[in-house]
Amino acid sequence: MKKSIQTSSTFKANPWRWSLLGGLIAGLMVLVINLPALWLATAINSATQGRLSLSEVHGSIWHGHGRLTLGAGHGTRDALVLADALEWQFGMDGWMTASLQLKLGSLLAKPCKISISREQQSWLIKMQDSKLSLPAHWLSALGLPWNTIQPQGQIEFETLGISARSGGLPANPSQTIAGWTIKGEAILRLINLSSKLSTLRPMGSYQLIFRTVNGPQFELETAQGPLMLTGHGRWLAGHLLFDGEASPEKPEDESALANLLGVLGQRQGSKAILRLG
Repeated sequence: MKKSIQTSSTFKANPWRWSLLGGLIAGLMVLVINLPALWLATAINSATQGRLSLSEVHGSIWHGHGRLTLGAGHGTRDALVLADALEWQFGMDGWMTASLQLKLGSLLAKPCKISISREQQSWLIKMQDSKLSLPAHWLSALGLPWNTIQPQGQIEFETLGISARSGGLPANPSQTIAGWTIKGEAILRLINLSSKLSTLRPMGSYQLIFRTVNGPQFELETAQGPLMLTGHGRWLAGHLLFDGEASPEKPEDESALANLLGVLGQRQGSKAILRLG
């Protein structure tokens, strides 16, 4: 009791200590609220090893905008800047719930909204269904083999019911990616694809479908075209394994696709074997 009285008396006798404490708290809050967007740019660049970077940033990590650049990694010379600026807005919807909204001009069909919450000793991230559209030639900025293929056409990336949960022990560990249990579906479409390596224009349209019904899996399908692409992939023990093949739909198109098939994979007759992992 005496000790408490002495402490209280000390602060009463020295009111400047309360002022200093209040000033420190206020200063910390101002610092957090105004964390510069440059911190976000540094984090993105580091996490993607320079393949995706953010420049010309303005604002704070809570609300700002900048220009996204695609590249093959740190120091790349063939990086391409996306036409529209990325705008983000981050907010707290509760003590353990946050939301992030992303806008990318005409490249995103509508703003992409992401919620982040803490539930039952794990983090849950949910992404609102969204669709991103890009010119296919931007893939060339990612380096080999894209800068050799030099694709032309259109790219669409669509997400459907995507969510990710960290922590806990899933019934099947093979259903996790880097410790996260993923649910939902994503579709990458290559529309009217062509290449400088082939005189066939377009070579076709394709889609790579990501599903999680029986663990993370990928299916490569051909919608139409003289170049047929098929394959199946899965995420296993922290690695992506993929097996597929590329082949001409008609025997008479093989000569026009020969150079491209040689870049895509090892040749086996008229086919090229596609393999990762």
